[in-house]
Amino acid sequence: MATCAKCGKPVKKQFMLCYDCYMTQERERLWREHEQMTPEEREDEREAYYSRECVMCGKEGADYRKDGKPYCSQCWQIWNS
Repeated sequence: MATCAKCGKPVKKQFMLCYDCYMTQERERLWREHEQMTPEEREDEREAYYSRECVMCGKEGADYRKDGKPYCSQCWQIWNS
């Protein structure tokens, strides 16, 4: 077994970081990207997120699924059961 490059926890050989360190690094990367955006870009991103409403329940922030329609995760599970 290998160890995490940041904290030294044991990880599988194919990974450089443990899950916690990877998620921390990813969160910091996303925050830096967000900080570099102009106010207009932030508003566009927010509008793109909230403009997707679930076709079953109307919840905002739904993801487009393989049938081409936006569903929230709960409705998608119900639809597929």
